[in-house]
Amino acid sequence: MKKLILSLLAVGLTTSLFADIQAPPASRQNAIHKLGRGISNLLYGATELPARVMQVNREDGNNAAFGAGIVEGTQRSIVRVGYGVYEILTFPVKTYKQSYKAPYQNIEYDPFNGYAEFSPEIGWQSKFRYGRKQNF
Repeated sequence: MKKLILSLLAVGLTTSLFADIQAPPASRQNAIHKLGRGISNLLYGATELPARVMQVNREDGNNAAFGAGIVEGTQRSIVRVGYGVYEILTFPVKTYKQSYKAPYQNIEYDPFNGYAEFSPEIGWQSKFRYGRKQNF
């Protein structure tokens, strides 16, 4: 009987050691993260304009960048700043599908029309330990 109890205890301890304890996927999305995302989008939403101009220039050339790139970049900047204001005003409330996630289409699902969670970074980025060449 003693051996049975010890073996059950050993099996119970070993299985608990293999437990995979993780935070749920939406645990990072909270009210403070939503407020920070809103402030970032409000302050840096204008970076959509040069980022879009550079992307259109890379894909379609200079003439397209001057016309369509500026128009699309301006539209994306206005949308980004609008979402920033919206998220700042509604940060304590779960507004999108009963969560604090960003309300716009994700760029991973719609690469052309989607938006990343934060606005694009232009030029030198401090998170890298080296300078990178800007593609114009």
